Amino acid sequence: MNKLILGIYLYRIFSRAYFYLPFLLIYFLVQGYSIIQLEILMASYGIAAFLFSLYKEKCFKICNLKDSNKLVVSEIFKIIGLLLLLYQNQYLILVVAQILLGLSYSMMTGVDTAIIKRNITNEKYVQNKSNSYMFLSLLISGIIGSYLYGINIKWPIIMTGIFSILTIIIIRCTLVENRELNLIGETKGKIKKFLPEEKFWILHYSFLRALILGFFIGFIPINIYNDLKLNNLQFISVLTCYTVMGYLSSRYLTKYLNYKFVSEICLVIFLIIYTYQSFIAVTISMIFLGISSGLTRPQTINKLSSSSNLRVMLNYAETLYFIFNIAFLL
Repeated sequence: MNKLILGIYLYRIFSRAYFYLPFLLIYFLVQGYSIIQLEILMASYGIAAFLFSLYKEKCFKICNLKDSNKLVVSEIFKIIGLLLLLYQNQYLILVVAQILLGLSYSMMTGVDTAIIKRNITNEKYVQNKSNSYMFLSLLISGIIGSYLYGINIKWPIIMTGIFSILTIIIIRCTLVENRELNLIGETKGKIKKFLPEEKFWILHYSFLRALILGFFIGFIPINIYNDLKLNNLQFISVLTCYTVMGYLSSRYLTKYLNYKFVSEICLVIFLIIYTYQSFIAVTISMIFLGISSGLTRPQTINKLSSSSNLRVMLNYAETLYFIFNIAFLL
C-alpha cells in the first residue's frame, strides 16, 4: 500500500478517536452548570470554528504552512483544549477549552480531503474507504470511552489526548505529499461560480451535518440521561446504534442508496420515531439518524469531487455548517 494512502487511513482513524465526545454534555452537566451556561459552552466551540473559518486561508497563506503542518498545528490546539477540559468547575477555562477545540476542528477541516485530491489518483475510493474508517473509529472509541467514563469521567478526555499525540506522529511519519502534484493543485486560477447543483450539495452537507451532530452531541445525550433516565448499558446501546449504522451506511450503502434526498428522508423518519420517547423507539430512531449521517459526507464528496473548486466548496460548506450548528444549539 502507498505510504501516503496508509497515512490518510491512519490519520482519519486516530484523529477521529473522540473517546469523550458522546459524554461531553453530561461531563458539563454533572458540574452543575445551568442550561444557559451549557449552551454557551457548546456554542463557543462552533463560534470559534466559524470565525476562524472566515480567515483561515489568509492565516495559512501568511504562515506558509504545508497541508501536513496544518494538521499538526490543529492537533496541538486540540491537545491544549483537552488539557483545559480537565479543569472541572472552572467555567471560563472550560469556555477557552471549547474555543481551542473549535479552532482545532476548523483548522483541519478539508485539509485531508485536499491532500487526497492533490496527491492520490484513485481519490474517490480512498475518500469513501477512509470515511468509513472514521465512523469505525468513532464507534470503537465511543464504546471504550463509555467504559473509561464509568471508571473516571476524565479518562475519556485523557485517552483522546493520547491519540492526538499519536496522530501527530502519524502525520510526521506518513503524510509526505507529492510536491509535484501538489504544486499543480496550488496553482491559482480564477474560482468559478458555484453551479446550482453544487450549491445544493453544499447546503445539503452543511445543514444536515449541523442538524445531525446537533442532535447527537447537544440534545440526545442530555435527553436520554435526564428525561428517559437510561442506565449506562442502555445509554451506550443507543449511541452505539448511531455509530454502527453510520459506519455501515458510509462503508456499504453509499453506492446503493444514491438517491438525492435519502439522507433527508432518513432524518425525518428519525424525528418521527424519536418522539415516542421509549428506549426501543429511541434505539430504532438512531438507526435512521446513523444512516443519514453516514451517507451525507461521502455522497457529497462523490458529487463534488470532479470539480476543481472542491476545496473551496468544502470550506464554504463547513462555514455554513458552523452557522447552522450555532443557531441550532442556541
